[in-house]
Amino acid sequence: MCDAFTVLRSHDTCRALREAGLVGERPPVAFSGVRSSLPAWSGARAGDAVYALHVDRCEVFVVSRMRVLGMERRDCCGGAPATWREPARRGHGDWWMLGADGCGAAPVHVDVTPVDFAAPIPGDLLGRLSWRTAAIRPAS
Repeated sequence: MCDAFTVLRSHDTCRALREAGLVGERPPVAFSGVRSSLPAWSGARAGDAVYALHVDRCEVFVVSRMRVLGMERRDCCGGAPATWREPARRGHGDWWMLGADGCGAAPVHVDVTPVDFAAPIPGDLLGRLSWRTAAIRPAS
């Protein structure tokens, strides 16, 4: 059974996406990590939907919709860093703002819609959405 989760994109992340000219592009990865500045993705599995949200001036925007393809490092990622001093983002440097330099950052491969900031979620819909933490996953 597939589930849906959300991750929150900060103002800094969204600004960096815009400045890098990545609006309209599809990131091949997102990053998870052990620090609170990165989404943990601990409850996500292949096939799950993840909605990247951004809140700006009391409006909630869906920045992108992702389908998790896998949680493992692939050839496109390059080798794993040998020490903490090496960048975790090998192979995905263009998407560093999604958290690639975070402590313990690990790539999560995704099939994703293009990054967009143009469509806010209608206010009357927000009250009907249900939110839950990723830790509450039914047993398989």
